[in-house]
Parts: sequence; structure tokens; C-alpha cells
Amino acid sequence: MEPALIGGLAAAVGVPVVFFLLAKIMPARHTEGVSYDIPFEELRKRYATWDRISTYAVIGFMAVLTCLLYLVFILLQSFCLSQLPPSAFVLSADHGLWLLPAFFLGLAGAAVPTHFLFSRMLGGRYREFLYYCNLRAGFDALRAYYWITFVIATPALLVIPLALDYYIRFAEDEIAISPFFSFGENRRPYSDVKEIRSVATFRAPNGNVVSNPYYQIVFEDGLIWSIRDGLQKKDTERDRAIMNFVSQRSGKSISRYNIAPE
Repeated sequence: MEPALIGGLAAAVGVPVVFFLLAKIMPARHTEGVSYDIPFEELRKRYATWDRISTYAVIGFMAVLTCLLYLVFILLQSFCLSQLPPSAFVLSADHGLWLLPAFFLGLAGAAVPTHFLFSRMLGGRYREFLYYCNLRAGFDALRAYYWITFVIATPALLVIPLALDYYIRFAEDEIAISPFFSFGENRRPYSDVKEIRSVATFRAPNGNVVSNPYYQIVFEDGLIWSIRDGLQKKDTERDRAIMNFVSQRSGKSISRYNIAPE
């Protein structure tokens, strides 16, 4: 089954289930200062257009916040990398990684400017508008927003410091690896390099052999660092230059394999 079809089916089933659960856990509540006597159809006539405009506003603010945060994260990454000791080569997280936390934080934050904008535009009718939105959704939209924001913003915020501290430095006298799920460097002198591998293929989880050349560095203690497993963007010419540099500094020639040894 195609991934796109699987995603579409998951969304078709998942979205109604999420809305059903929200309605059970966080049912729509009466908004203070709003009359119960106004029929829903009357509220819909008053606020259906405003509801559509608010959706467009959220999308617009989300896009702007995502772009701004994406640029901020790239600048932060550049600044952090500039503080590292001099190195011949530095590998870091690909800029595309920053789209994920930027998108989720932009999604979480878009409701804030939308709230202030519509509270100013609608004035005293804003509470009534929120009440209509709750009735239309079938759950307490504001309360659900707080929880959804917590769920999506927390992992996004956790990713930021981990990604900023992720890099691999190839200095004149050592290789310094700062993995994604830890802070600080694991430094290895070039004398610790046991073997440099140029591997033509790898075995995918489904068992298929995939042609996608990459490099491995095997250290004396058995640690294997693979350029394929990192968060950096693949660059064949850059990767070849790095391995030639490691070969020169370590005195080890590059071994060639069709598939990496177990």
C-alpha cells in the first residue's frame, strides 16, 4: 500500500477519533457573559464568516512564525558552530531539520496573535464568538489548545538544544563527535582510527540491498561512526574530501566494500 494512501486513511480515521475524544474529555462549556438563549443557528449566522477568517489568520500567523523561527534557528546554529575550535571540516545538522521545530512551534504560537487580533476586532462580542466556536467544534477549543500546545511544543523545544549541540569536527589532530542525544564531545585522536571504509550498498530494514555509497570510520575500541547515520545533508564531494583527510592524518588507506561487514 502506498504511503500517501496510508497517511490519508490514518487521517480519515484519526481526526474524527481525536475530535470524539476531545468532546468527551473537554466538552464545550458555557462562556461567562454569554446568553444561553441564543440558538446555535443564530450564532452561526453571526460568526460563520468570522470563523473562516480566523482559520485563515491562524494559517497566516503560523506560516510567518514558522519562517521566522526557521531563520532564527539557522542563525543560532551558525553562531554555535562559530564558537567551536578551528577544524578542517565540521559536519552539523542539515538546515532542513529546523523546519520541524519551527513548524510545530509556529503552529502552537499562531493562536496567540490570532486571539489578540480578534479580541480587538470583535470587542465585546469576542466571548460570544468563542462560545460559538466551542459549540461548532463540540469541545472546549481553548482548553484543548493549551493541551495540544503542550504536547507538540514540548518535544519541539527539547530538540532545539540537542540539534544545536550536534556536530562532528575533523581537526588537525583529532576527531570530535558530539552526538545528538548527549552534550559534550567524544574526542578521538587519529591514532585511534583502525579502518576507513567506503561502502557501496547497505541492507534496508526490509532486507533489500540499496545502492547508496557512504563511509564508515572504525575505531580501535570497536566504535563505528557512519556518515550515513548522521543528521547532516549528503554531499559526495565533501564526504570524499573528509575521508581523504582522515586517511592522510591517520595513515590508514580507505578500504572498499560492497556491503559493510557485520
